[in-house]
Amino acid sequence: MNRKAFDFFNSATMKVANYYLTLDTGVLDLAISDLDQSIKLDPSYFQPLNYKGIIYDIKGLPKKALEAFDEIQPSDLSGDLRLEVAYNKAVANYHLYHEPNILTAITELKKLTQVPTSNLKLTALSNAALAQSYGMMVLHSQQKGQAIIDQYVSFADSTAENTIKFINSNQKVLGDEFVNNSIWIAYNAQGISLMYRDDHKRDAVQPEEEQCFLENLNKAAELFDQALTFSPKNWAVKCNVGSVNMRLGHLYIKLNNTVKAKTYFLKATEVLTEVVEKIRINYDFAFYEMGRIERFQQNKTEALAYFKQAIAAGGVNKNVNEERVNKNIKLTEGNLITFIV
Repeated sequence: MNRKAFDFFNSATMKVANYYLTLDTGVLDLAISDLDQSIKLDPSYFQPLNYKGIIYDIKGLPKKALEAFDEIQPSDLSGDLRLEVAYNKAVANYHLYHEPNILTAITELKKLTQVPTSNLKLTALSNAALAQSYGMMVLHSQQKGQAIIDQYVSFADSTAENTIKFINSNQKVLGDEFVNNSIWIAYNAQGISLMYRDDHKRDAVQPEEEQCFLENLNKAAELFDQALTFSPKNWAVKCNVGSVNMRLGHLYIKLNNTVKAKTYFLKATEVLTEVVEKIRINYDFAFYEMGRIERFQQNKTEALAYFKQAIAAGGVNKNVNEERVNKNIKLTEGNLITFIV
């Protein structure tokens, strides 16, 4: 009801639209400043609080995003708005990447997929995010046995397939822009589940197993390419392209084919460099992956430099566990090419 509060909110949305054109994160800080003004003028205005959380998540600050969402009082919201906040909180939990947060995201997203709603966009996004969360659990299940790993691969694949069918069958209602901004998540979900599937056993690969490992990784790479057709500047998918090529390089290192390995390592480094220099500046996880690429090639100096950059870039909001980085530093110092998860 406060016109000035609305104007500040509207100004913030325009700044975020500009961010997607320029990828200038400074614009997001200005948008948050506008939202703070809007909230100050009208504390009961739902949208600025919700949008502030979304922007923090875009900035790679999921903990602050959750804090913003927690300021919203569910009792003040109608049914669909409550569902929207629940979805945004689940996504922020996903972006913390730790197993407990992924499991929290799965629990909340499953609820959202089962609640009757006429909001087709929310249904599509909830199912896509659920598929992606299942895909991430493939990574977190590496020490839990092949049966559990394959179960999450199956969950990710079937949920993603159903999501893609749902989005395509409702494309006219959803609109092309929404389709482009959502369907990539489903393809990415299928890709990460296959990319992570064999991480726990690739160190012991035998020559006769090459084809099976290769099929999973190549299919993952195809799925990431499919995701990029819908979201070309997506830092998450670009990182996954780097990560899957890193794994292909590692596979060939273990098979003593250094020529093929180098080809994949070069492509991985090229994509990850694009991420840290142009798309998500100084992203700590990308530096970590670049460090692993150099470690697998036993380039000690380069590997250690990247791992130190990963720690420094992570700051207080680490996207990769510092303990994992330190394990890689020890492996680098011992000239070991073990693929740890």
